[in-house]
Amino acid sequence: MDLLNNQANNFNLIRLFACIQVLVLHSLDFYNIWFNNLFYKIWWLFPGVIIFFSISGFLITRSFEINNVNSFIKKRFLRIYPGLAVNIIITTVILYFFGLIAFNFDFIKYLACQLTLFQFFVPESIKRFGLGHPNGALWTISVEIQFYILFCIIGYALKWKKKTKQFKTLIIASLILLSSFINYYSNEYLEHESILYKLIFNSIFYNFSFFGIGILIWINIDKLRNLLEEKFSFWIVGLTLVIILITYHDIPIRRYQFEFTSFLYLILLVSTLFSLAFSYKSLSFKLIGDTDISYGTYLYHCLIINLFLQLNISSKYILSIYFASFLLGYLSWFFVERRYLKLKHTIN
Repeated sequence: MDLLNNQANNFNLIRLFACIQVLVLHSLDFYNIWFNNLFYKIWWLFPGVIIFFSISGFLITRSFEINNVNSFIKKRFLRIYPGLAVNIIITTVILYFFGLIAFNFDFIKYLACQLTLFQFFVPESIKRFGLGHPNGALWTISVEIQFYILFCIIGYALKWKKKTKQFKTLIIASLILLSSFINYYSNEYLEHESILYKLIFNSIFYNFSFFGIGILIWINIDKLRNLLEEKFSFWIVGLTLVIILITYHDIPIRRYQFEFTSFLYLILLVSTLFSLAFSYKSLSFKLIGDTDISYGTYLYHCLIINLFLQLNISSKYILSIYFASFLLGYLSWFFVERRYLKLKHTIN
């Protein structure tokens, strides 16, 4: 059975797990609770964004190699922008309700940035909602779109489909090293509150490494298949032992700042989850079918958390945040994303 068939892998289930990780961690962070709790420390070790980026690198490279450039761009647009556009409309309505948006130049800048690839930008006049950015998690959407653009440029310039696996591996490994250097240098020598650091942090050049890991797995999937397919039980034992070691010795693991020990741990985590993707085949399809609410839930969760904070709703109602986020994620999938994804099959 083809491992890339939705009914023969667990990517949708893993993306849902990554989404839940981000949702729970953000809700705890925003409410300033459980920072010294053992659950929080372990939950921290499964960074959903890193998981998203790695899976994206794998699947996007596959998509690029089986589609022409025009088809690739159209399909990526249909996956990202319809759900995002509806999210921005709903966010705007909520901000207007609270009197935080007026139809002025700040609003035009906000709308233009949110609907292009600068989702991390919010005018100061809008930062009075919740903890600031109404939907701060959308910075990753910006990075994702930049990745699509960068990969198109690389693919077109290097005639990617005609290159050998060895050449592709060398190019991507070099870009991972470059991105790791940019990441390390930025954190070591730039002020984190400076405009330059914020621009670099929100760029693909800072965040390419784990997209690159996903790309490398796709490029070398024939060689790695025997190490990953139906081997999850071995990988999870190794990962569990490492997590126990990290937790017991209180070893700090960084998610977005390059540090060698953290980098090795995250590669182990990603490899384990890719093994899960290709083990216990059809598990994801049996549990959730073709439903993929991870993107929609991710789009709305920060907005919901900030709305609760804006309304001064106590953290004891935190489960309501999860329910509302999943509900909006499902509605986004059912009424928006799924309908536009069907159009992908009409694109040549």
